[in-house]
Amino acid sequence: MKTEVLQSGNIAVIFISIRPETSETYTFFDEATLQSASEIEGFLGWDSVRNGINGIFISYWKDGSAVEIWKNHTLHRRAKDLGKSEFYSFYRSLVTTISTVSEYQKDASI
Repeated sequence: MKTEVLQSGNIAVIFISIRPETSETYTFFDEATLQSASEIEGFLGWDSVRNGINGIFISYWKDGSAVEIWKNHTLHRRAKDLGKSEFYSFYRSLVTTISTVSEYQKDASI
């Protein structure tokens, strides 16, 4: 995923999960929450990787205030409740301040 230019001091929220299966409800909330996050001032983008049932999703934010708005967003809170009751057998969220950014991109079409 293309992100805005990340800088030292931005915030990364790292979501590590085990999701045994994907339902229509999960797909709806996945798409809706990503759309909602992208509408929050301070959302900078995301990266995601999945290998079978294991996944890592990283969202990037301008600052802690933007993360707090997302943390308390109504749709996101509902998705988190469903994540605990239906979607995930395990997840861990880590919130960290970015201290250094280094990027390389050989092919500009990626």
